[in-house]
Amino acid sequence: MAAQRGTALRVLLAGTTAVLAVDGELGAAEAVALIVVIVRFLEPFTTLSELAPAVESARGTLSHLDTVRKAPTDPPAEAHATEPPAAPVIEFDSVTVRCGETTVLDDLSCTIAAGATTGRPSPAESAGA
Repeated sequence: MAAQRGTALRVLLAGTTAVLAVDGELGAAEAVALIVVIVRFLEPFTTLSELAPAVESARGTLSHLDTVRKAPTDPPAEAHATEPPAAPVIEFDSVTVRCGETTVLDDLSCTIAAGATTGRPSPAESAGA
């Protein structure tokens, strides 16, 4: 659209030059010189008008990037730090395990810390053998 306006303006100015030359107000050399000056003068504006959509697109992209840049962020991790989480544990409270009619564990209560090694003594070991 802007390029069409630039072309239309060139044609208008060239036409005006042609009318002035035909009416005898401009000589042939002056008319050619005026047309060259008009074309050279309008060329940068035509180029700029062709770049306008790209400039607007870049402006929109920069606006979006600026919105992202200004968006609130989470505070640093140090701001959230309170106490380190407690190590995981396994806790049994009054647990009874039966296999059929046989009671394997009866009323077991204990806490097992992470990384601890545990075992259940055999009946012979618990009897002190």
